[in-house]
Amino acid sequence: MYITHPHIHRHIAYIYNKHQENKKMVQKFEVCINILKMGVEFVMVFLEDIKIAIHQTNQQSISSTSQTPYIGLLP
Repeated sequence: MYITHPHIHRHIAYIYNKHQENKKMVQKFEVCINILKMGVEFVMVFLEDIKIAIHQTNQQSISSTSQTPYIGLLP
């Protein structure tokens, strides 16, 4: 027959509850980290799109200026 002291049961329950609280905290941190990762990924994609748009705009302005004949200085 296995006999334990009541304080041991309370101590085990306390440790178990702290463990559960720690698991919840870790899960919350994981959610926060995933949200941050998604935010960084969004910003990176956004900046890449802006880079592409600027590059295309620069190419269009270069090609439009090269097709425009040079008139010279007007008096």
